[in-house]
Amino acid sequence: MFLPEGGLPPEGLLRRGDTAIVSAESPGQLKQLSRMPVQAIVCGLSSKDTVTFSSREESRAAVSLLREIRGWDGRTVEPMELLVEVPGGCGDYLVLAAAAAAMYFGIPPDHLRKFTSYKTKRPAYNTKANAEKPNFRN
Repeated sequence: MFLPEGGLPPEGLLRRGDTAIVSAESPGQLKQLSRMPVQAIVCGLSSKDTVTFSSREESRAAVSLLREIRGWDGRTVEPMELLVEVPGGCGDYLVLAAAAAAMYFGIPPDHLRKFTSYKTKRPAYNTKANAEKPNFRN
């Protein structure tokens, strides 16, 4: 599950053994996830985070997995680095989270040359803009 920055997952959405990709800048999420039997892949700008940049330029980045994680199919994913091209408008967390998902699912690095569908920032599931849409209402 990809968690937008700052938003907490709805109660009961995550189950034992699930994986959440979370921002290091969301202490509420991190605290909640630390009490759950889930794998948290923390994305941030520190060497304490699971996924971070080893280098970042305006249009490209080297994203590093600093410690092993369990992939979606149970395999061990060893520390690695992905080189990706980044279009304008992509924030750091989006780039890190997309790379973390690629590593988790075992998507080959050559499929990550560009994040082409995120030219602009899109609202998270819990924003006012989405709350007004019928398919996001409870």
